[in-house]
Amino acid sequence: MFWLAIVLIVAISVTGGIIEKIIKSKERTQKMEIEMMREQIKLEELKYKNYQLETDKMRLELKQDLKNAPTKDELLNVDLTKQD
Repeated sequence: MFWLAIVLIVAISVTGGIIEKIIKSKERTQKMEIEMMREQIKLEELKYKNYQLETDKMRLELKQDLKNAPTKDELLNVDLTKQD
């Protein structure tokens, strides 16, 4: 009976150590996943800012192109007799 108690105590302590290692491993994995998610969020924020900047740039270019484009009257008043 005494040996059984010793074996149980050793088994419990070994099992406890194994469980502790498993828990620490899972905690490390979760911390890494959280850090990856934070980095992904930062990346998505940068992508969104870049999208906004590109959209604003294209909007300004379009306004400039429209400003410099010939008007309807200018297009209609093209002298067709100049064509050879």
